[in-house]
Amino acid sequence: MKAVVIEEPNRLAVKQIADPTPNASEAVIKVEACGLCGTDIHVLRGEFAPTRYPIVPGHEFSGEVVAIGGDVRNVKVGDFVAVDPSLFCGRCRQCRAGRFNLCENWNAIGVGSANGASAEFVAVPSANAFPLPPDLPLHWGALVEPLSCAVHGLDMVDVKVAEDYLIYGAGTMGLLLAQLAKDTGASRVEMVKGIPRDTTSRSGWPRTGSRSLLTSSRGREAGTSSSMRPGSCRPSKMGSEGWRVEVLF
Repeated sequence: MKAVVIEEPNRLAVKQIADPTPNASEAVIKVEACGLCGTDIHVLRGEFAPTRYPIVPGHEFSGEVVAIGGDVRNVKVGDFVAVDPSLFCGRCRQCRAGRFNLCENWNAIGVGSANGASAEFVAVPSANAFPLPPDLPLHWGALVEPLSCAVHGLDMVDVKVAEDYLIYGAGTMGLLLAQLAKDTGASRVEMVKGIPRDTTSRSGWPRTGSRSLLTSSRGREAGTSSSMRPGSCRPSKMGSEGWRVEVLF
C-alpha cells in the first residue's frame, strides 16, 4: 500500500509498504480521512519524545473496517468507524486509577511506535474503533478525536448556562471549544486569535499557535489537555480581571 513514512526527524517520503494484517484483537481500517494535527508537526521535527522512527503518522482518522481478527466482536467488516489513537497498557498504577493518558507504558497510533493513518490502510485494536452513525458523512469522523478532547475539556471546566467564556487561539481546538461552549448555553463567547508567539498569557504560559486556552469568569480551578499530551494538565492562576485560565490544549 502507499503510505507517508517519516524515516527520521525532518525526512519523510511517500512509499510502498506492506499492507497491515490484523492480529486476533485488531481491525484493519481502509482510511477515508485523516487530519493533520500540531502533534504531527512535532513528530516530523523530532520534537515529540515518545515517537520511534520510522513511523507512518496520522492519529485523527476515520474509515471502513475491511478485516478483523478472530476475537473481535465489537465491529464487523463494512462498519464505518472513528478511532481513539491512544494505546494504554491497562495494568500500570495510572491505568488502574483510570488516568489512562498518564499510562506508564503509553503509546499512540501515528505518534508513538504504532503506524498511523497517513496510508491506505491501518491496523488498530478493535477496542479503539467506534462505529459512526450511518447518516454522518464518513470524513467527519476524522474530527471525533479532537472533538473528544474539547468535550473532555469542557467537562473539566463544568460549563454553566449563561456564563461568559474567553478562548485564546482560533485554531481547530479553539473553534471546537467555542462551538461547544455556545451550544452548552454560554451567555457570551469571545475569541482571541493572532497572539504573538513572543508574548505570554497572564498565567505565565507561552501563547503559541499550537495551543488554545479557555477561560471562565467563575474562577474555578480546572485543567486538562489533548489526549496526545499526557501529563500536561496544569493548575490555573487568577488574572487581575477575575478571569482564570481553565483549560490548556
